[in-house]
Amino acid sequence: MDIKIFYLPRGTDQSRVIRCIAEVLHSEEFAAYPPRRHNQDNHEINFKVKLNEDPRGGVGHDGSGLLTLPTSGLGNKFLEWVKRNPLEIDKGEVKFLRPNPAPQWLAMTLQKTQYVDPVDEVRQKKLEDLDDPFLVDAIQFGLFYRPKYPSPHWSPWPCRPFLWNTETTQGDGCPSNTTIN
Repeated sequence: MDIKIFYLPRGTDQSRVIRCIAEVLHSEEFAAYPPRRHNQDNHEINFKVKLNEDPRGGVGHDGSGLLTLPTSGLGNKFLEWVKRNPLEIDKGEVKFLRPNPAPQWLAMTLQKTQYVDPVDEVRQKKLEDLDDPFLVDAIQFGLFYRPKYPSPHWSPWPCRPFLWNTETTQGDGCPSNTTIN
C-alpha cells in the first residue's frame, strides 16, 4: 500500500524518516505483521520511503514523500496507529494519507526481502562502489635507509630518504593497463 507523507520538516533527511517509521513498524504492536517465516526467527517489516525532490532544485525534499508497505492490512493498521499517536519527526507532526495500492511487484519485493537499516545501506553502498576494478598507473616503493645511526643517540637524525618509482611498460613503450580487483 502506498501512503502519502506530508508536512515533513525540510531539514530532515531520508534516513531519519526511515528510522522514525521503523520504530513504529518494528514495535510490539506490529509484531504480528508479517507472519514469521519458518527459517527466520526475527523478520522485521520491510518498507520503502521515497521523499519528493524539491522543485526549486538543489539538495533536499519538498516536505512530502511516499511510504510503501507490503500489504494493505499493514497499511490500514499503520494509518490507525498514526491517527491515535501522531508521529513527530524533528518536532514536526507528520501527516499520512492513503492514495492507492502499491505496484504488485514492489509489494511482493518488500514482503520477500529483509529490512535493511539505513546505516547499513550507506555502508553497503560504499562497499558496492569499491567493488569495481580500478586502474593502477604507477607503484612506488619507499623506505628510509640509514647506513649508521648518529652518535650520541639524542642528536637529531639526518633525513636520508631513498625512493624507487617505476612504471610497467608494454613493448610499445606505453604504460600497461594493470588492474587490481
